Amino acid sequence: MNCLGELLDNAGIGCRLGNNYCNNFWYADDLCLVAPSRRALQRLIDICLTYVQNHNIAFNCKKTVYMKFSAKGKASLMTPDILLDNYVLDWINEFNYLGYTISNNKNCDDLEVKKRTKNMRVQAIILGIRFAKASCEVKRKLFSTFFSTIYCEALWLPSNRCLRKVTVAHNYCFRAVFNKYGRYSLYAEMVRKNVLTFGAFRRKAILSLYNRLHSIDNDIIKSVLCFDSFFRAESHGYAL
Repeated sequence: MNCLGELLDNAGIGCRLGNNYCNNFWYADDLCLVAPSRRALQRLIDICLTYVQNHNIAFNCKKTVYMKFSAKGKASLMTPDILLDNYVLDWINEFNYLGYTISNNKNCDDLEVKKRTKNMRVQAIILGIRFAKASCEVKRKLFSTFFSTIYCEALWLPSNRCLRKVTVAHNYCFRAVFNKYGRYSLYAEMVRKNVLTFGAFRRKAILSLYNRLHSIDNDIIKSVLCFDSFFRAESHGYAL
């Protein structure tokens, strides 16, 4: 499918990032097309359709959907139909891909945090019951495995209210796994158990992602890194 990617790259259609046109992203056999307008997106789909028809390949029309992202302050209204091989594609507001919800809602990260928080609490209760008599070392390993990382937390931009909620949930998980209830300094107990607080492991995850992005030799990522709105680790007290 590399030839199809080259055709899309050379189409001169897509969202402009610096000096690059960004219109197609691949993950295994999944393809995501990005375009600034309905007409541009239809043109990219037609290019894909022509290619697959010439190479005896078929797209799954029922699994193909499209989503519209509106500018800040503008409602995401319905657009004219987009066709794939005369099949009208479904227009959606959110899509779950590899366990992460992609949404055109500005509060999508808040929704993702709430979902992860609920799962954390349930998992902590189960582990606390099953390993109630386990040693401290075993509990530390369990907590580090299940609660010292949350899927995509480095990409979250939730509200402060949601961050406080997930911090409370993380602390609850510590209490449930280590069976530490009562009035005492929770953070001091985490230090004694050599366990990271939620704020600490999230900062660690963000810095790790930041360093990986700067080590990647990709024109699109380099263009994003040059934007003034991109997160600057140095200005937030993170060391590279």
